[in-house]
Amino acid sequence: DVTGDGVPDLVAATGTAVRVWSSMRGTPRVVLTSTALRGVAVNPAGDIYALRSAAATNPQDVVLVRNATGWAPAWVPNAGGKGDFVVWLERADAWLVGNGLDDHLGPMQLVQAE
Repeated sequence: DVTGDGVPDLVAATGTAVRVWSSMRGTPRVVLTSTALRGVAVNPAGDIYALRSAAATNPQDVVLVRNATGWAPAWVPNAGGKGDFVVWLERADAWLVGNGLDDHLGPMQLVQAE
């Protein structure tokens, strides 16, 4: 539930946008327009990690921090390699980001929620 209404929502990266379907139906709300969006992960507070990965580069990822009116971007420090996956780790209260897509090996990042 990223919208705070108590009903599960759907969040997806669709190549050039992160979209939120409130209550998993209707017209999605675009919460980020960007290039090279590869995936998303959501924490219990409704913050959205947007993973970006391009053919030849590893563009900077962004965390969309939930606030009273929607989401505000917070840029994540860049890493080597190419963005491969992101998951929320409940016990660590952080996102785990893999930067080893294809043969572009890079570090694992543990990105703390604030």
